[in-house]
Amino acid sequence: MSDPTELLVRFCAEADAAKAELQRKCPVPIDDRVLYSVLTERLGLKSSVFLIDQNLNQKRILEIVGDFFEGELAIVEIDRDILPDGVFKLLTEAEVKLNNQVWTLHKNDNDPFPSNPHAHNYATGVKLDLSNGWTYRKRKCAGKIKAKDLLEIREKFQEKLDGKGIDLPVLVE
Repeated sequence: MSDPTELLVRFCAEADAAKAELQRKCPVPIDDRVLYSVLTERLGLKSSVFLIDQNLNQKRILEIVGDFFEGELAIVEIDRDILPDGVFKLLTEAEVKLNNQVWTLHKNDNDPFPSNPHAHNYATGVKLDLSNGWTYRKRKCAGKIKAKDLLEIREKFQEKLDGKGIDLPVLVE
């Protein structure tokens, strides 16, 4: 029987190598806990603590995880308001809808990250950098929207902000 510390160190090194490989295909930062949860579920283990006993190498981890981190699992759009009456709505400077997604821009946002101003999608917890199209969830990169979508959302915001003295950030690549 091997020393549990050695097993843990080996597993972490192999998982880190697999995560680095997965990260090349996935624009969203991959959290260790998510990787361990996927492995635990797909191996039918009761807990992630049992992963160290599985003698997993980088190749095997990649085989087990498969395409889990490649793209979205599913996206649904609902074309009506499903929130109950009385749900608090923030005061905003502008709100635009693009493909049934509502994006909100605040006049005086306390947090200038990732751009000033930036847009919020409260349904997903995502912030949109209006200068380059990168999206963030809790300051972690969540991917980049298409350039045409960025231009469209900027145009819609600009229409709503016209004459209000608020400028969108300069576009950068």
